[in-house]
Amino acid sequence: MLSIRRYILIVLATYALVSIPELYGQIVQYNFLNFNSNNGLSQNSVYSIDQDSIGRLWIGTANDINIWDGHEFKMYSDIFKGTKYLKSKNIKKLTLYNNLCIVSNDFGIEIIDIVKDSILTRDEFKAYQTFDVNKNLLYILSDTIIETISLDNLKKINKVQLKNSFYTIFAFDDFLYLYNYDKPTIIDLNEKYKVYSLKNCRLKKVKYRKTFIPIIIHTKDFNNTLPAEISSKIHYLETQSIEDIRSFYLYNDKIWIAQENELYIYQTNPGRYLKIDKSEILPTFSRLFVYDFFTDYKDNLYIYTNINGFYIFSRDNNKFIHIKNPNSSLNMVKCIHLLSDSTIVTGLYGGGLIYYYTNGNYKNIILPGMDAIWDIEASFESPDNFYAISTSSLYYFENKKFKKILRNNPNINFLNITKGINNYFLTYSVTNKSGKKIIIERIDYNFRTLDKYETDLYILNVFQKDFHTLLCSSFDGVYTIDINTGTKRKFLSNRAQAIMRENELIYISTNEGLFILDDQLTIKEVITKKTHNISDNFIYATLIDLDGNIWISTNRGINVVNLKSKKTINYNLNDGLQANEFNTNAYYKNGNLLYFGGVNGINIINTENIYNNQLKPNIYYTNVLVDDEIELKNSIDSITLNYSNNTISLSVRHINFTSKEKSEYFHKLSPIESNFINTGNNNFIRYTNLPQGSYTLEFYVVNQYGEKSDIKKLFIKVLPPFWKTWWFYTLAILSILIMISGFIIYLYERNRQKILLRYEVQKNLENERMRISRELHDNLGAQLSYMISQIDLFTEKYFKILNDDDRLKLKKLEKVSKEAIQTIRETIWLLNSKKLSIEQFIDKTKQYVISIRELNESIEIEYYENVDYSIIIPPTLAINLFRIVQESITNSLKHSRGNRIKIYFETLNNKLKIQIIDDGVGFNLNTEFLDHYGLKNMKARADEINASIVIRSEKLNGTLVEIEIDLHQMQYAT
Repeated sequence: MLSIRRYILIVLATYALVSIPELYGQIVQYNFLNFNSNNGLSQNSVYSIDQDSIGRLWIGTANDINIWDGHEFKMYSDIFKGTKYLKSKNIKKLTLYNNLCIVSNDFGIEIIDIVKDSILTRDEFKAYQTFDVNKNLLYILSDTIIETISLDNLKKINKVQLKNSFYTIFAFDDFLYLYNYDKPTIIDLNEKYKVYSLKNCRLKKVKYRKTFIPIIIHTKDFNNTLPAEISSKIHYLETQSIEDIRSFYLYNDKIWIAQENELYIYQTNPGRYLKIDKSEILPTFSRLFVYDFFTDYKDNLYIYTNINGFYIFSRDNNKFIHIKNPNSSLNMVKCIHLLSDSTIVTGLYGGGLIYYYTNGNYKNIILPGMDAIWDIEASFESPDNFYAISTSSLYYFENKKFKKILRNNPNINFLNITKGINNYFLTYSVTNKSGKKIIIERIDYNFRTLDKYETDLYILNVFQKDFHTLLCSSFDGVYTIDINTGTKRKFLSNRAQAIMRENELIYISTNEGLFILDDQLTIKEVITKKTHNISDNFIYATLIDLDGNIWISTNRGINVVNLKSKKTINYNLNDGLQANEFNTNAYYKNGNLLYFGGVNGINIINTENIYNNQLKPNIYYTNVLVDDEIELKNSIDSITLNYSNNTISLSVRHINFTSKEKSEYFHKLSPIESNFINTGNNNFIRYTNLPQGSYTLEFYVVNQYGEKSDIKKLFIKVLPPFWKTWWFYTLAILSILIMISGFIIYLYERNRQKILLRYEVQKNLENERMRISRELHDNLGAQLSYMISQIDLFTEKYFKILNDDDRLKLKKLEKVSKEAIQTIRETIWLLNSKKLSIEQFIDKTKQYVISIRELNESIEIEYYENVDYSIIIPPTLAINLFRIVQESITNSLKHSRGNRIKIYFETLNNKLKIQIIDDGVGFNLNTEFLDHYGLKNMKARADEINASIVIRSEKLNGTLVEIEIDLHQMQYAT
């Protein structure tokens, strides 16, 4: 494997051979981003920068550590409020190593444990000046003393006393690199701290492409006394002088050097310094302006100062070489031409030409009477010979020198010059008394006029399609003009800024997009904002690179369109363009190199070496708020919210320090959202009034190069209200069960009491029935029996002597007495029956019918029974029911004068129904018998036992009496 030193030398040599010819000197412009106290930095004196595992920068200033993620600065003391803080906030150096932040400040050396949020401050580290870390060992330096500390247990391993004092220490492999202004020193740790002293050089450990290497800058007088095993690990660069070099850094195969009041870039391939005047790049404030350099994991260069914060030089913002004249009035480029030695020739709106040489020098040529140069066209002989036209003159240059003026006429206004297939076409306008005329003049190799074409079109540019046809753009569209006849035909209604041919296709750049046509002028493709997402439809020029990508300059940047992949990349001022606006004739192609000119100079684009950072973007979240007030820790993977605090917001952060505005953020909240939502550059996420449940918030970012980050997840759980929790449900169920149990117990107890009461009542009723029965039998029955026996005696003794009327009365009295005794016997029978079956009840009814049938023996009696004989009728209910039936049958026998009585007994649908139907003379229920005692008594008895009674009768249509009682009701009757 090649050593790092040899690898770097090979890279630099290869870079010198295959890269574009570099343009040196102040004409090469760089874009820097500046961050200071105006942007949120705590203090403008920046002494150290390092990067943590997330990607955030830790910036040590004269007032605290600042943590920066590209979005906001946070002071360490504000983040860790209430915890022990450093003894001094003047941070001279910091290094992040295995979740430790090691700091040197006015106190000495202090160590911050980032994970545990604790600070180790030990008195033995006090007054140590600086340190370095390597292989889990901490080397701390104080003047002439070096101590070695194990970072495993922070115990001292070794202490060395040096002969000389040093102010800087670097640890690399098995060597320590010490530096002072007089004698840089290397100590071999494997050789018992053997010391190697050097002269006439500057020494530094530099981070180069994710690894560290030691670099020595030296002069020709440098005497390398280092052993080969040490020297082979060091990168050497020779220069003319090392005086006043305060700091230097290897970056992008160049050395960046800070001297007193100037910043230099050391170009290794020509072996010389390139001086960058800080007045052009960075404001000059003090002799110690640049303090040091640093590169992050995305290869951005940080230049930090002790007076104005820090500056970022990023290839994101410097993708393209920008050439600009120091004189700002000479940067409106109207046209571009390239000579054979890569010298760039530009025509200026402000007047004259500029030669930009590859060595960094430039030359401005303004000839007498020369104003704005509108067009440059190479001769057929050589690109070093070319024609340039201004408003009223046509110039010829040969081998970088002005040769002669070919045309000079104040009455002519030159518009453009075009190199055709075998001829030139010179377009100009002539103003005379008859008005303005546009002339297209065809000229041969020797610039002699062959013929002229006069047209009423104002010609903006001309392109020779073939031997017979010119394509000419005017304000109202693009026309074809026949070279032989001058006949014109309009085929496109858009104004063209440029027309060119590539691979048998014609590209016409217009104010309404790019039109791609075949040789028959049939439109094959139209590229616009709508169709291909370019930045603007006003297109100045188009170039095709060797891979077939279409490069388009507009008034809003440059766009690259790949028709096969249908992908478009838009570049703007933030990517290192001279400006967002370009010009019509200012474009040129030379192999992989594309040249575009505009209002602020020229951009050179090496299409083989366009910087696109392929690193996967890193993403995390911060500023987590609940109900926009309660701040949560950012390191958690899950969040639990109360049902009443169910609004959550957070910021998604993509570590991008240079082009974060070009990033696109995506998120979704499952299961509410099924697809990711693109919020563009907005990295703020907020959800309100989340219902109870479990959610997964997923988010990712796509950076300006189309690279997608990993999808991060945050689990969110919203607790239900207490009345929807399992314990509340359990408690509620238990409470309901207890209530139901209590209610059941209450019903049971109440029913038991009712049963006891009913039993008691029934017992009392039974006793009362027995008493009444005895009373009726022993008293009233006995008295009636005595009365009947006396009537019988009286009848035997006096019957013969009584007259007929008295005999009738006596018989009637005897009959009534016998009926009374019969009624008493029936009542006693019912009262003495504790329970009566329906069969017994029906039989008793039949006996009664038989006993009174003598009233009308001619009437037929029919019985119909459809009953459940298991039904039991309580005595009290039986008495009332029997009396109602008794009254109904008696009325039919006495008054109906009918021939038949039907008696129905039926149990259906848990009801007992009794019907007495006769076919007698009937009566009018509403007029006759309205106040009949018997009918009222029947209804009263029915109401007493909760039975329904229906009486229907009409004259000559018989009578119906229907009694219906609920069997369920019957069983609760007493």
